[in-house]
Amino acid sequence: MPYSFTEIEQDKTRTIGFVFSFLLLFYFLAIFVIALVVKNSLHLSSGQDSQIDTLHFLNFTETFIVFAVAAGFGYGHWLVDHKKLKILLDMVYTDISLLRERFLGKVY
Repeated sequence: MPYSFTEIEQDKTRTIGFVFSFLLLFYFLAIFVIALVVKNSLHLSSGQDSQIDTLHFLNFTETFIVFAVAAGFGYGHWLVDHKKLKILLDMVYTDISLLRERFLGKVY
C-alpha cells in the first residue's frame, strides 16, 4: 500500500518532535550539570560549608530556570538550523534548475 501525503507528513512531524525533544534533553542536562557545579563551587568558596562531601542540588525554581534556558537554546538552535536547511535546499533547487535548463532547455 503506497504512502499517502498525510502519512508522510505525520511521520515527518513525529521525527522532528523526537529530534527536538532529544535536543532539549541534551541542552537541559548540559546546563543542569553546569549549574550544579557552579552552585556547589560557590558554596565551597563562600565558606558556608566547609564539608566537601555534601552536594547541594538545585531547587525547583532553579531547575525551572535551567529548563527555560535550555528551551531557549533548543529553540534558537532549531531556528538557525531550519534557516540553514532552507538556504541549502534553495541552493540545491537552483543548481538543479540551472542544470536542467542547460541540458534540456527552458522547461515551463
